[in-house]
Amino acid sequence: MSSLSIAVLDAATLVIEDHSDITECGEGTVQLLTRLADAILSASSSSSETETRESHLARTEDLLRLARQKLHAYPFSSVPLCWRALFTDASILKACLQIAVLESSGSNDDTPIIHTLDTALIMAGSPGMGRREAIEQILSELDSSYPAVDAEEIKFDTEKAEAPEITHPIPRLKEPSLELFQRLISTSNKPIIMTGCLEHWPAMEDRPWSNPGYLLSLTNSGKRLVPVEVGKTYTDASWSQQIIPFKEFLSTYMSPGDNLTPGYLAQHNLFSQIPSLRNDIAIPDYCYSTPPPPPPNVKETELLDEPTINAWYGPRGTVSPLHTDPYANCLAQVVGRKYVRLYEPGAQVYPRGRDQRTGVEMGNTSRVDVEGGWKEKKEGEEGSEGLTKEEWEKFREVKYLETVLEEGEILYIPAGWWHYIRSLEVSFSVSFWWN
Repeated sequence: MSSLSIAVLDAATLVIEDHSDITECGEGTVQLLTRLADAILSASSSSSETETRESHLARTEDLLRLARQKLHAYPFSSVPLCWRALFTDASILKACLQIAVLESSGSNDDTPIIHTLDTALIMAGSPGMGRREAIEQILSELDSSYPAVDAEEIKFDTEKAEAPEITHPIPRLKEPSLELFQRLISTSNKPIIMTGCLEHWPAMEDRPWSNPGYLLSLTNSGKRLVPVEVGKTYTDASWSQQIIPFKEFLSTYMSPGDNLTPGYLAQHNLFSQIPSLRNDIAIPDYCYSTPPPPPPNVKETELLDEPTINAWYGPRGTVSPLHTDPYANCLAQVVGRKYVRLYEPGAQVYPRGRDQRTGVEMGNTSRVDVEGGWKEKKEGEEGSEGLTKEEWEKFREVKYLETVLEEGEILYIPAGWWHYIRSLEVSFSVSFWWN
């Protein structure tokens, strides 16, 4: 029996032995799920089972359709656990059946299986004991069993934007000790840049994230799915989100060309989805300090057990509009450079209200287009949430700090500080939020 077959059987067994998280989905749903898992364990791999497999695949689609409806009925943070667990388990069983079909067909295209499992990771978060590990094992065995053939080489765009002149610089410190860092944030609690702190990260040199080929090798030859924000910023009416293969993301948005619409892999827990990338970085010691209490403009948050790690990966020109976060942040720059501007928590930066199109509260995001200047907008015109001329003139007088964040540097952003970020070239950053 192949290692892939063993991974399939282990995954199906897991669904049968522990389905407590989905009991609230209803007895009939639980029974259907466990019958499908039992069928996978007892199924023959002969071609005569094709019709049965297709029937079982149709039943997994029924379960996924039910779970997907529930996922879309709530904000992600409020989705009941049972529906996320059902989506995960149904996806695992669907992938097991897809593998059986693949092996009996003689094909070597494992892309649909990878997409099934990645969709579960991205949309549902793969809750439940052993689920994430089971998915990771299947994906690893697929990578070994179905390697890419004649993979197309991808090269990053090397063009760089001119950096603005820095007139209000953020102070830089060479590898400050944790004790010194704690003292600084306990007294003044202002942005600081730490240099020389990432030299030991494999992502910088030994396993460089600046090499597209290396990144493809960790993503099943680029077949893994990633969520991408398409558009200049999330405040634009034309902004959208897509889930696309990693290789398509690289070739479409990161390669040389005239793509006028940027794509940004932003604020995504890529390292939970693809743990092999997590091995290339380390949580900075500074994230084990105790930051001061957040300012009044920050909503209250629960205490994090460990830092929240997110990836920010995109081409030249990607922008995070002026906004504020409720956590202290160590922003580590692994590839490329970024222009960053910061304003104190109490600065007059004209926060937005509730978005009229989506109903989402946007009070943590400013109406200011920091580098775009002011231009008169007509009533009802797209973007009319911008500033009046008088507001823009007042904003120009607000004091700020700024920097060009270089490769290998860490920027400490205190909770509540407003920050605007623009990539000057292909850029890969990692944020570490803690409180």
